[in-house]
Amino acid sequence: MLTLILLLVLAGGASPAEFGLSLLITEGGENPGEERFELSASGDVVHHTWRLEGQQLAEQRWSIGASGVESVRKALGRCSFLELPETLNQAQGADAAFTVRLEVSNGERKRAVLAYSFGSPPVPDRFHRLIERIRAILTADGRYPTPR
Repeated sequence: MLTLILLLVLAGGASPAEFGLSLLITEGGENPGEERFELSASGDVVHHTWRLEGQQLAEQRWSIGASGVESVRKALGRCSFLELPETLNQAQGADAAFTVRLEVSNGERKRAVLAYSFGSPPVPDRFHRLIERIRAILTADGRYPTPR
């Protein structure tokens, strides 16, 4: 049943007010940090960044509108997001601190996929392309931040 509901959300059949997306990227190393994009059904984007060196959470807000939300939903559908396993690979030690987690919600129901950037096996190309596409949509028209 959850799969059917998420298919409706991704295909645009469910109420747009129920759609939400969170993209979290973490990095370990000497100056660990994280970056999170949160997208609401209205197209509002909240971008959070944090680095150990500065120890302050930075937040920016903008909107990509309904057309941006629709573009994200189409990208999720083209990637067959629902067919991806919850964890794409495994990592140990310091490598486990470098992650990408994409979560799509429909009201209280959520589907999340986690990938370790330096894990084994390598992250599937379709997931990399999906993350790049979503990031490009969220930051289009010169919105901060520029893609890495």
